[in-house]
Amino acid sequence: MGDASWTLRLVLLVIGLGVIAGVYLYGVSRKRKRNRLYRSQLPTWPPRSLRRFEEAEPEIEAGRKDDEAPEPVDEIIAVRVRKAEPLMELPVVRREDEERESASSPTPQVPNDAEPPPKSRGKRPRKRAQQMDLGFGTPPMESGAEEVLAPAPAAAPAPVILALYLRPSFGPAFVGPAIVRNVNAVGMRHGDLQIFHHFGAGELRTTKPLFSLANMLEPGNFDMKRIEAFQTPGVVMFLPLPAALDGAVAFELFLNTAQRLSEGLRAQLLSDPETLLESAAIERLRRQAAAFQGAV
Repeated sequence: MGDASWTLRLVLLVIGLGVIAGVYLYGVSRKRKRNRLYRSQLPTWPPRSLRRFEEAEPEIEAGRKDDEAPEPVDEIIAVRVRKAEPLMELPVVRREDEERESASSPTPQVPNDAEPPPKSRGKRPRKRAQQMDLGFGTPPMESGAEEVLAPAPAAAPAPVILALYLRPSFGPAFVGPAIVRNVNAVGMRHGDLQIFHHFGAGELRTTKPLFSLANMLEPGNFDMKRIEAFQTPGVVMFLPLPAALDGAVAFELFLNTAQRLSEGLRAQLLSDPETLLESAAIERLRRQAAAFQGAV
């Protein structure tokens, strides 16, 4: 009887170990399968929704004509040289003996009906023999107007879009209610193209979206009618430059909002869908934004 009891216990122990091993192997296989499925769903940046956003918002379109660097134009300022008026009459300077002779000699009488000599037009009067040459004269006209070239304007940097990605640190996906709650907490609102937009803060508030947040999966939007059942493996925040604010100011607000959102969602902040955001990447993005010194 004792041997049969020990045999039964040994059989049950072996069966239990087999069940535990089977459950463990099944869990490992399912986790690997879920990881492969997740990686196959990662989209290629940018998604079609972002391309639709660029078409809907022409002020951030990379190829729009308004933001292209203006062709340098040499501005010509013509300076007209004013023609000097000829001096028609010069004072007569005489010696003292000539003044005495003129005073003693009778003044010739000119008949009343005598016509005055015609005045010549456009001709310079001849210099009298006893006139002093004071050096007055008509300066020669230059062959053409003087040209002054203005410096060419500095070329503006080409438009760019800076992006940051967020993926869940725990679990396979973000859920819709958590996304809505946290994006509203950082000042973003659902709007055009069914994505979330940020319009600045305080005195830096703008009338047009400063930066936006979209779904990483196609088509990139958030359907608020089905948000309770919504799930996504990641979201992307993007900042089009030039923006409504100075580039450096817009980037700092963009980075601060992304960091606060990653804390609220308990998410990883990435510089691309597979790389964690590091200090070197932040400095590179900061330099790109600083090139846009003026607001649009």
